[in-house]
Amino acid sequence: MQLVELQRTVEASADDVAVAAISYDGVDILSAFAGKHGISYPLLSDEGSRTIERLGLLNTQIAEERAFWGKPLEERHRGLPYPGTFLLDEDGVVVEKLFERSHRIRPGGGTLLGRLGIEAATTTDVTTADGPAVTVAAWVDTPEYFPNQVVRLFVRVAVDRDFHVYVPPNPDGFTNLSVTIAPTEGVFTLEQAPPQGHPFSVAGFDETFTVAEGEIDLIVPFYVLEDSGPLTLPITVAYQACSDTACLPPDTVTLTVELSEIRA
Repeated sequence: MQLVELQRTVEASADDVAVAAISYDGVDILSAFAGKHGISYPLLSDEGSRTIERLGLLNTQIAEERAFWGKPLEERHRGLPYPGTFLLDEDGVVVEKLFERSHRIRPGGGTLLGRLGIEAATTTDVTTADGPAVTVAAWVDTPEYFPNQVVRLFVRVAVDRDFHVYVPPNPDGFTNLSVTIAPTEGVFTLEQAPPQGHPFSVAGFDETFTVAEGEIDLIVPFYVLEDSGPLTLPITVAYQACSDTACLPPDTVTLTVELSEIRA
């Protein structure tokens, strides 16, 4: 249901973004789908997957993927492309390509808009919690998820004045700022970008460390399998806060975010 979520996200957030989708379905199927779900952008039919194959996007490993997930291969899976998105500039030049190996994982509209420098409109709740020398806020870009659609967890760590926290890379033994989603059935996290920091040294020490201060934003992308239902995701933020003269013990802050499932 990536196309449905994309319609909702782009319609609410970006008047200056044009969207088109291509699939191997016939015109009649795409027309019925657009009417049922209120899709207003063009749905292009590549029946027979000829264009998909010429672009090198044909998924030749679909049988193995279906077997891995314990699902049978059906006729409708033949000619299936790898899921992906081409991002074009205003001149029609491809500036970025985002593709997934598995047909089950799809980037959400918020993710795609974020790659264009546009933040998706959201009505999701923000949860906050305090720890020694920090205040942490957490939210998701959509509180309602489609199965296998990538959702982004946003975490903002506000470090108290005159303090900093360690961020990668640092030598073993340091507690770097990190965000984890506790193991939850049906929830799979993807690779996250490390927080940005800068070199820091203390008089009398030969080593230079990497630290950050002020407001630090982290994003954890994840997806949820179908039939997972409503979820409460436990979030843990680990860190160690220091001033120029002393360090507090390593600590953690825990929060939760709520999600509900949308089914087709």
